[in-house]
Amino acid sequence: MFSEKQTQYFIYLCSSGSFSRTAEKYKVSRQVISKSIASMEEQLGLRLFDRRGRQALLTRAGVMLHEFLIDEKVRFDILKEQFDNLMSRDAGSLIIGFHDFMPVGTDMQGFLQSANQKYGVTIELKRYPPATLYKRLVSKRLDMIVVSERYLINIEQFSVLRLGERSTFLIVSARHPKASPDATWADFKNEPLIAEILDGETKAEFVTRIQKEISAYGFMPVEIIDEPNWDSAYMNVRMGRGVMISGESSRFFNTNTTHVYDTGSKEAILCIWRKGEHEKNIAELARFLKKVTGGDAVDFRE
Repeated sequence: MFSEKQTQYFIYLCSSGSFSRTAEKYKVSRQVISKSIASMEEQLGLRLFDRRGRQALLTRAGVMLHEFLIDEKVRFDILKEQFDNLMSRDAGSLIIGFHDFMPVGTDMQGFLQSANQKYGVTIELKRYPPATLYKRLVSKRLDMIVVSERYLINIEQFSVLRLGERSTFLIVSARHPKASPDATWADFKNEPLIAEILDGETKAEFVTRIQKEISAYGFMPVEIIDEPNWDSAYMNVRMGRGVMISGESSRFFNTNTTHVYDTGSKEAILCIWRKGEHEKNIAELARFLKKVTGGDAVDFRE
């Protein structure tokens, strides 16, 4: 329906909320981005953004389209990953999935080199939304995952190593009447709470998991709203439909459309792999990964 460039412009505009920043990202004029979005709106017969000054706020139609395009991208990535696996398995590879709070840049070079030199294994690092990491580990499309403890269920059959912890925050729309520099997370403890429902999780399981999580914060929302993925939950927070709890992440913290408030709590970050399959070597690599990332003092900001 849309060209690859249109899709790229739209998805980035959804996260940045700025036509100017999107134009800067793709090194085109602001008019190019505006015309691209206008063309998409014309094809659909619906407005995708409410343009307020320099801000671009998603309409409900925009949220629905964003969810669809993200899901399509995830399905394509899965297919590409399966093709890559067909070509790489014989050469000996270990595929590690990370949630996007984990830095995997130059500080990981020692980890990658050690794996190759000691075990003859090539490490591939993949980023995925947290709700999909566990599913890919179960289906053997990932050999190891690094993820927040909050997103995992039924992990008894796996080996687990605690890498460290990160602070948690409440994310609130900047347009919320209580969102001021002097506010604290407790000022929003009765607001509707928006959270991501995990793959294969029933509504009852979702409510039980979230209630257990928020009880640790003393949070008492008037309503718990489930969204199909983290991006959708965040977009609804930006539009002022509720608040959400999140670990620290520069991807969403560096924005003028939301405010964040420290809950004073922390969540564990875990490294998880399947038992019985090259477990000794993988466990050793996991311990080395903990050393590389700094153990309990690890900084999980990007």
